[in-house]
Amino acid sequence: MKIKKFIVIFVSITLILSFTACSKTPNLVQSVSRLRADTYFGENENYTLTIYPEVREHPLIADGKINQTKKVLIVKLKVKNNLSGEFKITLTLDKEYAETFNFSAIADCFITSIDVEKLPDKPFIATICHNESMENVNMESLLKPSTISADKALNLAYKHKKEYVDNLMINGVFEGEIYLRLICEIDKNYWYVGFITEKNTLCLLIGENGVIDERTIPNPV
Repeated sequence: MKIKKFIVIFVSITLILSFTACSKTPNLVQSVSRLRADTYFGENENYTLTIYPEVREHPLIADGKINQTKKVLIVKLKVKNNLSGEFKITLTLDKEYAETFNFSAIADCFITSIDVEKLPDKPFIATICHNESMENVNMESLLKPSTISADKALNLAYKHKKEYVDNLMINGVFEGEIYLRLICEIDKNYWYVGFITEKNTLCLLIGENGVIDERTIPNPV
């Protein structure tokens, strides 16, 4: 039953992560319930647009349990020049997608999510529709060439917390879930690796050169 539970997640995630079969590191891919391996950014005179491609479980709950995954784009739009009204986005990857934004007071921007069949792997154009106007925004990857890969970040996280992770392995499977997200700032990248159990989350922040910062936080009740 456990193998069936993980098979959809394993297939989706392994299309992005590529561990070598001869590695002594346990295969943690089947426990990754949220993977963000890139971020796209674009800006013009009226809009700032950030798009986060992810393979993530649905519903997304950090509870140490893994649900089936889907491919999704998390889209954040900041509007300039006091524009107001309804905003929509359209973009073409394997096919055309369209969605309407909702304003988030917490994030102080417009947000939407788009379920997709294929995640972007190269620059693309997004179109913002407002009233009767349409403006293109060129989206470029923020992933730096010098940044370590997602699989290397996960391997480094395991090696750094080997005893902790090994104690949570049962029959070769990590008894929890793992979040693996690329975080992009203006001049640097780093990886967030979260080992999530039912009680808490052990967070590792791994710099683009492999430097590790560690912290533990309780899960929301």
